[in-house]
Amino acid sequence: MKKKKFDCVEMKRTCQENIRQQVKGMTPAEEVAFFRAAGAK
Repeated sequence: MKKKKFDCVEMKRTCQENIRQQVKGMTPAEEVAFFRAAGAK
């Protein structure tokens, strides 16, 4: 089996974990504001 140069699933999980760490401890309203700001970029 050859080694993948890029693993999409691994990247997705890493990104999810980074976001989870950023929103940890936020109120629901703060989370909504966080994602709205990210979507506006």
